Amino acid sequence: MNITDNDISSLYPHTMDIKKTKPFHKVDEGVVDGELWHTVSTTSGSEVDKWLRKNGAIQITTVWSTTQYFDLSDKLYMLLLLRFQ
Repeated sequence: MNITDNDISSLYPHTMDIKKTKPFHKVDEGVVDGELWHTVSTTSGSEVDKWLRKNGAIQITTVWSTTQYFDLSDKLYMLLLLRFQ
């Protein structure tokens, strides 16, 4: 006997729906040497995390942390917004 998601929800009517969260969060921004930089956080191992590593973002946390923080130039931040929002 296979149990489907519909069967499980009928057995547990008071369960909460899963809400989709944002793939990243903007933490801060500041001007460095006349250029605008942004700090964002994302979950370690996520698609955003992998994309940021490939595209030259500066990681400012340790590798073992579950939340990763990156510094991005304004241009890279705009690309991130276009790609993931």
